[in-house]
Amino acid sequence: MTRSLEKIFASFFTNRAKSNPLVIQEGILPGWLEEARIKAFDEIPEENVTLKKGLPWDLLTGKVYEVFQMYVTAILALYSDETILWLDDHSSNSDYEVFMRRENLLSWYLTAKIN
Repeated sequence: MTRSLEKIFASFFTNRAKSNPLVIQEGILPGWLEEARIKAFDEIPEENVTLKKGLPWDLLTGKVYEVFQMYVTAILALYSDETILWLDDHSSNSDYEVFMRRENLLSWYLTAKIN
């Protein structure tokens, strides 16, 4: 039996808290709310996971989801190889940088700029 998206994403945030010390480090401006966001996503109701649809989302190789819980949101990309990237993690740009490379966003930008 496969796990539901909300359980997969909740597990992702739990593991992120353990693996990224920047999100729980006090007194550091980047990521100072990330710990609160991670804790808010301990459990995510199914109806609080929304797949982004339409353009430009449908052109991406991964699926982009908005996850929300009461007063906080997060944007996650999920790939067929089970990679999850937290696109609006304020403690680090590393996931977004991977997303940019995987989706070849620089090429999109340069093509749009030329046209």
